[in-house]
Amino acid sequence: VATQAVADCQQQAGGTATNCAENVWAPGATSGTQSDMVHVNGQYQPVISINANTWYRLRMVYAAVDSVIEPAIAGCTVKLLAKDGIYLHSAPRDIAYGYMGPGNRADWLISCPAAGSYSLTSSAHARRRRLQRRLQGGGGDGGPAAGTDTLTLTL
Repeated sequence: VATQAVADCQQQAGGTATNCAENVWAPGATSGTQSDMVHVNGQYQPVISINANTWYRLRMVYAAVDSVIEPAIAGCTVKLLAKDGIYLHSAPRDIAYGYMGPGNRADWLISCPAAGSYSLTSSAHARRRRLQRRLQGGGGDGGPAAGTDTLTLTL
């Protein structure tokens, strides 16, 4: 059965057995209710090399169903250009972190000051559980639904 699963994985992904053994294939149950995995350009926790004191544009889409995220990059200057493809009236706007719900898009400008590694991190919060708790008379925040995911920017 395991051999067939790897063969099926190879056929679907057009990759190798090595590709199918990586974390991106989400071993275990895949009920769709929670996941601690976010892909960036189809990669799990990629590292992108950038130059210091240079502005880069990040075009992000959050393709989730039941959670919101608040992405941030500590140590870098981050400016918001557009939300859902619509430019802000006063762009760019300085931000400490973003807010993205299911299907939201955001355009950011980022610039990091010196050599090193900087991580774009985010914690997801489940909206369905938060709503259920409110309806049941409980607290409201719902708590984290998924672990922190990272994109490392290396200078």
